[in-house]
Amino acid sequence: MAVAADFTNTGMDQTQLDALSSSRWHQSGQISYGSINSTGSGGTAARLRPVGILQRLGTILRALPHTAPPVLLSGVLNLMLSVPFGSAYFPVSFSQENIGYGGMISGTWSDAGMRMFLFSTAVCQLVFSFFSSFECSVGMQMVENIPFIRSLAEICVQHATGDGDLADQVLPTLFFLLAASSVAVGVAFHALAALGLGNVVYFFPRHVLLGCIAGIGIFVAQTGVQVSTHDGSFDLSDPSSCLRVLFDSRTAGLFGVALTLELFLRFIHGLKSLGNHPLIDPGFFVAITPAFYVALKIFGISRQKAVDAGFFFPQPDESAGVTSSVWTAAVDPWSPLIRAASDGINWAAVSAALPTMGGLVIFSLMHVPINIPALAVTVGVEPDINREFRAHGFSNIIVGFLGGIQNYLCYANSVLYVKSGGGGRAMSIAVCGLTVLLFVYGPELTPFIPRCMAGTLLLHVGIDLFMEGVYDSYGQFDTLEYSGIWLIAVVMVLQGMSAGLLVGLASALFTYVYQSGVYVDPLRGSMTAATLRSHRWRHPEAEAVLDSKVYGRRRILVLQLQGNLFFGNIQMLTDKVKKILQEKSSSVEDDFPENSIWVVVVDFTLVTGIDSSAAQTVSK
Repeated sequence: MAVAADFTNTGMDQTQLDALSSSRWHQSGQISYGSINSTGSGGTAARLRPVGILQRLGTILRALPHTAPPVLLSGVLNLMLSVPFGSAYFPVSFSQENIGYGGMISGTWSDAGMRMFLFSTAVCQLVFSFFSSFECSVGMQMVENIPFIRSLAEICVQHATGDGDLADQVLPTLFFLLAASSVAVGVAFHALAALGLGNVVYFFPRHVLLGCIAGIGIFVAQTGVQVSTHDGSFDLSDPSSCLRVLFDSRTAGLFGVALTLELFLRFIHGLKSLGNHPLIDPGFFVAITPAFYVALKIFGISRQKAVDAGFFFPQPDESAGVTSSVWTAAVDPWSPLIRAASDGINWAAVSAALPTMGGLVIFSLMHVPINIPALAVTVGVEPDINREFRAHGFSNIIVGFLGGIQNYLCYANSVLYVKSGGGGRAMSIAVCGLTVLLFVYGPELTPFIPRCMAGTLLLHVGIDLFMEGVYDSYGQFDTLEYSGIWLIAVVMVLQGMSAGLLVGLASALFTYVYQSGVYVDPLRGSMTAATLRSHRWRHPEAEAVLDSKVYGRRRILVLQLQGNLFFGNIQMLTDKVKKILQEKSSSVEDDFPENSIWVVVVDFTLVTGIDSSAAQTVSK
């Protein structure tokens, strides 16, 4: 690192200059690789000299008290989040049906998903360390896409031929779809940055976004129930399966613990003294695991008995080659493409998955333009949103070619990171390094983490998203728009993500047509030229013609249009004009009722836009 400095005539001795150099870590969060060397009283500029190994090590050790807490906090959050979200990537039926390379047994998919989460998060963190405008940016796997990932997995299972091992048919296609989706998201981010469309999300109707958020929340909450009970049959589209899971003696107890913890967290949020503190949620979820062990001790229940009852994630079977298979699928940079090339891709499943992939790409673009301005306001930084889009593009393209899943800048984790003292490239790289260590060794901890922690976190996030969509928005929209929010959410639950997005698009178009046609009358007013007179100077003979009752201004009808003319309101405008002309022609007050209106002047001054359908209608 080169540092240009002039410390002549400052009155500082060499010891003070070296201390100043070392203190750069505390100010910027970055390690200084050089120190200042004064040349004496000759007045020449200070020059740099290499820092000794011991002095550099001392600088790092002095910085540890300031850097360790935020780095450790970010690592703990990544580990904590990787367990529930990693468990949610694949349907529970995968482990129940022993789908996996090398005969993976129940519990293995939690480890695979955990590594997928941490791998995507580590790559994202490393890219943001060098390309983001924020010194406090914390990357994370895009957890909002979990319903899309599960849908892709289910599509692959549905299109399996039934011949041979189910895993050999499902996994190559699934990992190919996940990698291709990440690359597509990265390309989309780069395209938006190149076109300067960083604010593209604001072109989406707000009520459509909230409907999608509510639907995603229901999916995440449903996944929370499945993870906490280890029963993939729980499906809100099938009420009988919900009743069976909730009232079964085994699953009811598992879900009851997660539900109790969620209600207790909601109670804490209701306390005015603690409700809005940013550390409540992460502190609560971190405390669940030790509190669970304390509860087992108090009630005299052994851990093995709790494992047998399903309260913990199962221990992977090392003899089945599970670890090496998961490692290969998650670590080998080209594993998805190599497996797809060697085992073959089910192109029928790929074709069926294209609408879901399209929805995944579109939904992935919605979060970043929201998170970046929010973080900018929090930390007081004015970022270039197109630069942030390029950073997201690099991150997703890289992770896609390495076989990973989508990622983005996480607003909540970034805020916690900066509030705990985090910032600077060196600390950001340290967070990445810690995440890599968790990627390697984290799954070894999974069997010691209770299911209720993962289930409660998913349940809490799902309820929050659902409430944001349908509760917080109540009263902010008219009846039509608010009904659209519910419609999108319900269709997502009953018919899937792609159907929900299509309904959202249809709802946006219908709402636009209806509101433009009903709330904004395209005809602002109509009157004769006798009322709306021109101020232009005319020859006396022309004025005499205009003043005539037979040929004058009373034969001229002026129509003032306004707003946007399009296919939804142009027919209404046409009917109004015809009615006005008909009334004028049959007026008994006119001495010449026949052909009473001779000239129609259409004023487009207040028209803001017109589409081709409206233009053709006007020309006719």
